[in-house]
Amino acid sequence: MSLTILSAIGSNPLEVLSTFPVNSQFTCPKTIAHCHLSSVSREPTLTRPSLRSNRVFRQLTRLPANKKSHHNIRAGNLKRRLLVLVVILCCLVKDGFQTPGDRPFPRPIAVLHGLGLSAESMAHIAHSIQVQNPDRVVINLTCLQGNNNFLSIDEQVEILHRNLMATDTFNTGQGLDFLGHSLGGLIGRAYMQKYNSPRIHRFISIHSPQMGVSTFQLDRMLISFIVKDPTQCDKIRSLIQSRHDLHMLMSLVLVLFEKASMTIPVFRDLRERSDFMIGLNNPSPSECSNIKQTDLVVLVKANQDDIVIPCESSHLGRFHVSRPGRTADDDILRTPGYNYLLCNGRLVFIDHDCRHGTEDLITCPHSKWAVILQYLSATELDQSRQE
Repeated sequence: MSLTILSAIGSNPLEVLSTFPVNSQFTCPKTIAHCHLSSVSREPTLTRPSLRSNRVFRQLTRLPANKKSHHNIRAGNLKRRLLVLVVILCCLVKDGFQTPGDRPFPRPIAVLHGLGLSAESMAHIAHSIQVQNPDRVVINLTCLQGNNNFLSIDEQVEILHRNLMATDTFNTGQGLDFLGHSLGGLIGRAYMQKYNSPRIHRFISIHSPQMGVSTFQLDRMLISFIVKDPTQCDKIRSLIQSRHDLHMLMSLVLVLFEKASMTIPVFRDLRERSDFMIGLNNPSPSECSNIKQTDLVVLVKANQDDIVIPCESSHLGRFHVSRPGRTADDDILRTPGYNYLLCNGRLVFIDHDCRHGTEDLITCPHSKWAVILQYLSATELDQSRQE
């Protein structure tokens, strides 16, 4: 009878009875007055009673529940629930409380043209980058076209900074990657040192005069701009009223050399040992901090460069021909900020047998454009940086 009653309650009678001595008796409320356990022929087992069995036993015997034990059980359950909640919250924090559609997209890539050129001259470069990185936004910058490209480099850096801040794609916590050709690479580096907000993670400079160019070369460049299109610079245009004036100006450039290049702010800053170049290559402590925050700096030199002379300027003055008592990296190791990147494997030098222009980047058989693209695309670079 007792077994029938216990089974009706919903518990295993042997599991409940195994916790009590044989021949004991107890009172069942609203059931039979006395039940003798001696009617159970099976000996008690050592099976540990379940919590459910204990609850059944307390109901049958009218024994007061152990409040302290019951409290511990509830506290234990609460702790387990809190632990699960903490794990869930940690997962949400890791994902930024975002749904898959709202998760941050890969960093955008900014592309900047060289001196006297436009975004159109970099269209094939931007297209090649986009093909290699179909899931990323590639923006060919136009803020320094026209007369802006002949302002002082500091003024151009300010324009670039304002443009990046005003562009929602760049002005995010993700930052951007930057690729600049010629003057574009020099302006990008100056921005990285001075502001780096929005932050540049990977910086690639292609055939850029990072240490300046010779004065004689600047005069050649100025003449080429006068012959090609003197109207693209206000200062040049203001000097020319007729074809006769154009010939006179070209003759003046050839005669005056350095004084001629000093009339155009950007040419003045591009000179070796100009005030701008001295300041750029002797960064302040805050600028060194900005340099160190950059994940990767890639400097590309064209061995057949006919514009950036000496071509070692593209490598911060680093040379490949051995010199007595000096190594190629001596100058870099003395440059604050960049010596840190070099020692940590985050400063990369690439040289190839190409000319200065961007056309050779795509068409020249000796171009290392495919290698350069890998530095923009490789996700493992971000993973190793995080580690």
